[in-house]
Amino acid sequence: MSAVTTACRIPKALLPCLYGVEHYRVNPMYYLTVKKNGEYVIRRREFADYSAAIAFTAQFYRPKAPRSVLQFTTEVINGAFARSFAALNRPEDLDPSGPYYTEKRHTAAKQSNAFAYDASYLFVIDSDVGIRDAEAMQAVYESEE
Repeated sequence: MSAVTTACRIPKALLPCLYGVEHYRVNPMYYLTVKKNGEYVIRRREFADYSAAIAFTAQFYRPKAPRSVLQFTTEVINGAFARSFAALNRPEDLDPSGPYYTEKRHTAAKQSNAFAYDASYLFVIDSDVGIRDAEAMQAVYESEE
């Protein structure tokens, strides 16, 4: 019997013990958060499928061209998916005195040419790992105040 066959015969219930919950979950969950102009519209709505969470964000914007692509940035922590995020900013919503204003304005102008949207949006898709990481970072931040 090969090592691959042996690995496939391990009961799924034991896999989190062997690899850690961060690296294996029988039914992974994804949690979508949407902010509109800095205010929560959706907070950690559950999706069983990552692509369904991505598709759900499309209700907040409309492509102006047939091949407009909204790029998401993905974070992986110790080999496990933590979160993906994307922002759609209107150029007029950016703070001219904020950091990297010129770069942000350039990106916002490109986005407003590619998509129609009524406000500035932030889309975040978290995994369980990402939520635990965010909560740990928040605890550290609050303890330093």
